[in-house]
Amino acid sequence: MTDLELKEKAFALGDLIRDTNISDEVIISQIKEVPELINETIK
Repeated sequence: MTDLELKEKAFALGDLIRDTNISDEVIISQIKEVPELINETIK
């Protein structure tokens, strides 16, 4: 996965986290799919 793809996924994950209609299970599954998202910084 390129740096750009990782940043895009991290940005999308941030949107999911802020959306109160999205369950924790969905967010956790995204993190398990790409654990590198935890360390990604969006500038």
